Amino acid sequence: MSSYGLVSRLLIGRLLIGRLLMIVSLSALLMSCQNLSDFGLPNEPHSPSSQAFTQVVYDLYADKDLAVDKSVADKRVKVNVNADVATHNQGQGLEVPTLTQSITQLTLANPNRSGYLSIIEGNDAMATRTLLSRQASKSIDVQYYIWHNDEAGQWLLHELWLAAERGVKVRLLLDDFNVTANIDELLWYFDQHPNIAVRIINPMVCRNWRGLNYVADFKRINRRMHNKSMTYDRQLSIIGGRNIGNEYLSDHNANQFADLDVLLVGNVVDDVVLSFEWFWQSQLSYDVSQLFNKPVGKQMNNPTNQPTNNQQGNLVTDTIHNKQGFIERLDLIKDYLDKYDDAQLAHKITKILAQANDSTLIGDKTGGELDSKFRVPPQQTDKSRHANVKRLADDAVNQSSVEAPPTLVTPSPIEALKNSISKINLMQRLDKQALAFKWADMQYISDVPQKLDNTAPTDTYIIHMLQKMIKEPKQKLSIISSYFVPTKQGVDMLVKLAERGVDIAILTNSYGATDVAVVHSGYAPWRKQLLKAGVRLYELKPTKAERGNFFKPPSVATTSLHAKSFATDDEQIFIGSFNFDPRSALLNTELGVVIHAPTMVKDMHQTLTDTAMQDTAYILSLDEQDDIHWRTIDAATGNMVTYDIEPNMGIFDHVFVMVLSWLPIEWLL
Repeated sequence: MSSYGLVSRLLIGRLLIGRLLMIVSLSALLMSCQNLSDFGLPNEPHSPSSQAFTQVVYDLYADKDLAVDKSVADKRVKVNVNADVATHNQGQGLEVPTLTQSITQLTLANPNRSGYLSIIEGNDAMATRTLLSRQASKSIDVQYYIWHNDEAGQWLLHELWLAAERGVKVRLLLDDFNVTANIDELLWYFDQHPNIAVRIINPMVCRNWRGLNYVADFKRINRRMHNKSMTYDRQLSIIGGRNIGNEYLSDHNANQFADLDVLLVGNVVDDVVLSFEWFWQSQLSYDVSQLFNKPVGKQMNNPTNQPTNNQQGNLVTDTIHNKQGFIERLDLIKDYLDKYDDAQLAHKITKILAQANDSTLIGDKTGGELDSKFRVPPQQTDKSRHANVKRLADDAVNQSSVEAPPTLVTPSPIEALKNSISKINLMQRLDKQALAFKWADMQYISDVPQKLDNTAPTDTYIIHMLQKMIKEPKQKLSIISSYFVPTKQGVDMLVKLAERGVDIAILTNSYGATDVAVVHSGYAPWRKQLLKAGVRLYELKPTKAERGNFFKPPSVATTSLHAKSFATDDEQIFIGSFNFDPRSALLNTELGVVIHAPTMVKDMHQTLTDTAMQDTAYILSLDEQDDIHWRTIDAATGNMVTYDIEPNMGIFDHVFVMVLSWLPIEWLL
């Protein structure tokens, strides 16, 4: 045998052995997936018990008979009463109306309209969700793209669990893109509560080796449910850009997102409810019990109420109940919660709520409707940063009402949350109609779940509803988008509007502030064309340390823009989950609300100006050679500085973004 033939056989042998090993490895990986039929998804996404649970929720609202509630009988206000549903005990001596009772008074005074309040601060967003979860008496419907297994995520799961203990029906619908293996187990046990149902939409087949899903089923897995909403008793809804996690709902953690939610009341809530039902009943949403195997071999650790060393200072254990209110494993939560002294717990909650005064909440402010400063945690900024950080629109809030107590210089997570809970005093103020809801005509818009399997007609996409709105501005268009990937079609549209005399301003993340560097490659190449047309571009600065280069991870103390909003002329403003990028337009499902609110629109337009943004953002401009310059007020000196090279980008960052911009990946961004 010639040496050539020997070498050929050796190469062929190695190739065959390599293929065999790859097959064996893939088989082993597939075996690590859950025991789903044919390594696929279950044939029936909804179990009979889950369907029965859904019917129970529907039955809560099926009774059309109206009963007169004694607390408002003298006002002849009728409210929907279901005596079979437990209401939350707020403690002795403190009478708190139900959500239905309080909201009915508001809606009767504002027929055929909807009300809204903007939620700016992360702690306010957390506290509002907490309080409403405690006050719900019938149902809570929850729909999110991201639910982290961190302190904020566990805190809210705890609140939902306690609501279920009172008899409230809780439905939790999550996208599977960010549901990791370490939370699968929590969700499985969470779903075991008789008043809780959990579903995962567009799920991964392989739970432990999730990367295999992208190899085997990329076309389906690439489409995600990006919706974010919480609805309480079908009376109040919170929608917007926030997910559930520390970085979205608190002001103390390393990475912060400047974001915006709105609390909705009135007719528009019916549309939020309907949208949730589309997704909940979709054949693309699966019961967790159909997807996950029951966890085995778990033992209860630390059976006392004392936190372990690695739990000291953790929001999970340092709760307002001074108990280990939500433990690391939900298979143990019932045992822990059974040990609560209900009377003592109610007393503690009552005491916290009773500390409330008439201080203002979220959008409950005089003057401007949108808070124009993206607030940064005090411990993360120097004195000049406090003055420089801007919000979404002029905030005419009484600042003294939202400041932390003088002795609380750097509040702990739990103290900050307690402060927000005490400040809001939601139910009493709802009952007194003391919350300054802004009442307006508004339209809720949402994708349908069929977009996730590419079977929905394209004219149902939320982008087409938005295009009908933004194609018609005659004077002004202001856009705030955390991820701005306009594409050629979008750039052409914006250029045409600018050429017709429309004043266009856009705020997005700078490279140093973005949390997804890849997205910058879909934005940066279009900047010159937009600037030449007269479009004003602002890029939010990182609020602390520099981001570092391509090989260096971002600073752990930065604030990144995460809000999604735009306003046209002097009439309409959109707030929701929709980013101006191809992913939101063509792949993911999104939601939002279009509000006809001239004052709010004016505030947003006034925020996106050179004068308002010079402290917080880089102002982009072109010189005579069409080179881009970045101008901003330097926080250290207070002087205007100009950068000829993009700030916070090293040579490897430039190469990284440039190479990505050459690749045909824009449709994925």
